[in-house]
Amino acid sequence: GYAAEGSKKLKEGYSKFLDKTMDNEQQAIPAQALADAYTTLSTAIQDVVEKRDADALASAIDSTKALLETAQEGTGKGQYAIGSKAVLQAAVQKAEDILHNEDSTGAQVKSAIQELEAAVQSFAEGKVAEDPKPADPSKPAAPEKPNKPGTSAPNTGDPSSLLGIVSAAVTALAATGGLAGAAIKRRRTK
Repeated sequence: GYAAEGSKKLKEGYSKFLDKTMDNEQQAIPAQALADAYTTLSTAIQDVVEKRDADALASAIDSTKALLETAQEGTGKGQYAIGSKAVLQAAVQKAEDILHNEDSTGAQVKSAIQELEAAVQSFAEGKVAEDPKPADPSKPAAPEKPNKPGTSAPNTGDPSSLLGIVSAAVTALAATGGLAGAAIKRRRTK
């Protein structure tokens, strides 16, 4: 297919260039004939380079797709950050669009390779190295950040979320005798 055609053009261009530069009869070679031979050779070389770059992009896309198939999102060891697969899939789609666009330039193909490699690197950096540690009950929890608009979870400033937290704390304390013990302790100290 494409590789055979590129090789054929390269051989033809090189042959024409050699024929024009090594005229056995030592005749004067018109400048236009030499320029045409050079253009044919340069075009053939560029076609081979662009084919090599396109093959490298196709290979990078294939290996990234294989990574996506085996990767699992989550918080456990060996898993990837939640939402990171969608980001990497978008990078793959962009690279595929460039690869399949006949009007893509060699610079665009090279840029797509670099962007895909950067996306894979970023994805790999989001891999969880160890299992999450259980929360230490003696340390206060980090403050929650408000949710983005349009999400279903309540914001931390939402009174309904505060009511749920307070009622859960009261229930937990009542179940363990924490409220009764605190009331008895206050009576003894008076």
